Amino acid sequence: MVTGKAMKWHDNMTVKLSWSLVLLAFSVMILLIGGLSIYANHQSRQSFDTLNQIHVEQAGALQRTYINLLQAQVAMDRAAELIRVPSFDEPAPVIDRVEAFMTQARAEFDTFLARPAEAEQADAIEALSGAIDSLFNVGLKLQLVLLREGDFAGYRSGRSRVSDMSQTFVVAADQFLVASRA
Repeated sequence: MVTGKAMKWHDNMTVKLSWSLVLLAFSVMILLIGGLSIYANHQSRQSFDTLNQIHVEQAGALQRTYINLLQAQVAMDRAAELIRVPSFDEPAPVIDRVEAFMTQARAEFDTFLARPAEAEQADAIEALSGAIDSLFNVGLKLQLVLLREGDFAGYRSGRSRVSDMSQTFVVAADQFLVASRA
């Protein structure tokens, strides 16, 4: 019975009405596809913004780490010169600033490590961690001990080692940033 009424309605349908229904169906399909496209675009943009935000935060933390390390090295050189050529300024306050710069650098690097990382970045982060640990523990801390003891000759002989370690850190940071961009 139901099929009979549907068939009768179908037989009585005009060409104009049938084309209007076809156009209505296509319009609804286009609107659904457009809505789905807008949703997918929004989701992908949000994902990209999140990844970009993480990359910017990681790069910023690395940059602040490196700046603090450079400031520590400059302050160490200043303290060494104050030890070598005595003046009215005492090296102790400068050495205290070195420790503050090193503490800030370590805190910034810990901030960097706290950021979520991609699996592709793991090797670069490991190399970066090794480079900064070497720079801190073998390079800067040893130089700081020599400055505290007033050993200018020992400090001077270790400067090239610290410079090499600093360069290794910079190379590791560049490799991380390349891996991060990829």
